[in-house]
Amino acid sequence: MSSPQQHLSPDDMSMIVRVHAAVCEERGLAPKGEEGLRLASQLVHEFQRGVTTEQDLIEAFTGRRIMMPTESLGT
Repeated sequence: MSSPQQHLSPDDMSMIVRVHAAVCEERGLAPKGEEGLRLASQLVHEFQRGVTTEQDLIEAFTGRRIMMPTESLGT
């Protein structure tokens, strides 16, 4: 993972894009609309401040955990 003030790696960006899509869906935002673009900026900012896991970012922006398609159901 990238440390603060460094460029984001391709893996970091992929994760942020997934979180952005999940949070936009949760909030009913158009991903490329004004609010969606503001959210993208906020996600990058929070990531650079140290919130670097997918679930932690989702929780920070929705207040709850959202199961991502990449998570297993424990089976």
